[in-house]
Amino acid sequence: MTNVLKANKISNELNLLEQQRETDKLLSEIYENTGNYKKALLSHQQFKILNDSLFNKENIQKITQLEYEYKYKQALELASFRELKLTKTVKSTFQNLEKSQRNLLLGVIAFLTMTLILGTIIFFLKLRHAKSKTQNIEIEQRLLRSQMTPHFIFNSLSVL
Repeated sequence: MTNVLKANKISNELNLLEQQRETDKLLSEIYENTGNYKKALLSHQQFKILNDSLFNKENIQKITQLEYEYKYKQALELASFRELKLTKTVKSTFQNLEKSQRNLLLGVIAFLTMTLILGTIIFFLKLRHAKSKTQNIEIEQRLLRSQMTPHFIFNSLSVL
């Protein structure tokens, strides 16, 4: 009994709850067997308090662990959701970039085609203008020849 009392005192000083509980249980049994029911009841009550305290401590640890696991799973799900969202954003940005590049290429091709068509039209208009100028000059020369021929004949006849 003295050893159990010493063990109880040491466990109280060092705040070792499990050892305090065990020593209080032993003291309760010893006091009950020796007929000291009042001390047995006090030791048993102390044993119950420590037992409940340890039980609550274990339950609190389990609950805390479950809470951390739940929060960790939530964080993982949130991270995977963010990753999925970022992947979608990157995909849509990449598609928009491809569309922009394609539209730019089509714009350049359309510009070059229009430039080529306008250049061809201008070339043919200048060619037609040059032909009409040449035709006008030829007609003018014919007209001058036709006017010159009767005058030349008249002068030639007059000289004769």
